[in-house]
Amino acid sequence: CVKPPILYISIGSPPGVKKDTLVNIERTGDFVVNTVDEALADKMNQTSAAYPASVSEFTEAGLTPLPSDKVKSPRVSESPISMECKLERILEFRDTKNVNRMVIGRIVRVHLRNDIVTDGLIDPSKFKAIARLGADFYCRTGDLFQMKRPNNT
Repeated sequence: CVKPPILYISIGSPPGVKKDTLVNIERTGDFVVNTVDEALADKMNQTSAAYPASVSEFTEAGLTPLPSDKVKSPRVSESPISMECKLERILEFRDTKNVNRMVIGRIVRVHLRNDIVTDGLIDPSKFKAIARLGADFYCRTGDLFQMKRPNNT
């Protein structure tokens, strides 16, 4: 969502369990969404292991934490796009086997790597983002096309 700048992440776990990410968001009231490009895929995957709370995913994956400008949570230096977010609310959805939490944040600062910007906009052909589709499946954004929005004034 652009106005206001809102995004959400989903954090799932078994009932009675909270992942460290959720615990940290609840404690600090903020979070950073760091986007992943093809070059970061393996390191991103490494951070998804079930580490104890005392273990730093930054260290395990060989990533560099950077202080954020407007939130307490650090951002990933290697990420092409980092979005600093203030927690707006957490919505919970459950069934008998899972609890999924939709963490909604207001974007308060965006960091862009210079090499992915063309004429002041993110250039998807330079970004080479990857996205998780579910389970162990991901996709690359190499097959790009553009469509102009209709003007119905």
